[in-house]
Amino acid sequence: PIAADALRWRGEQAAGPQLDAIIRHAKNLVLLAALAGEITGLNLRDMRKRDRSVSDTIDATSAALDRLLASQDAGDAFGLADALVDHLAPAMSGWRVVFDTIAAEVRHAA
Repeated sequence: PIAADALRWRGEQAAGPQLDAIIRHAKNLVLLAALAGEITGLNLRDMRKRDRSVSDTIDATSAALDRLLASQDAGDAFGLADALVDHLAPAMSGWRVVFDTIAAEVRHAA
């Protein structure tokens, strides 16, 4: 919410570093899940086909990042703030499901 408030009231310049960090962390989370899956012999694409909640999380994250970047390209600070709070934050919280699915599949294989 702090980055969203900065965007709404002070514009993208004020929240730029925070916004960059948020996007970088979101991308790192996806990469971490892909690596965790790979290390454990799982593939996110295969998991996505088998588990609707994994698919929904990946789709929501992709859509949220697309919305965020479109608002950024348009110079729409309020759109950026809304994308952060209404789309990216909920999508990121869904990644717990992905990691739980990886853990469950590893436990099942053991």
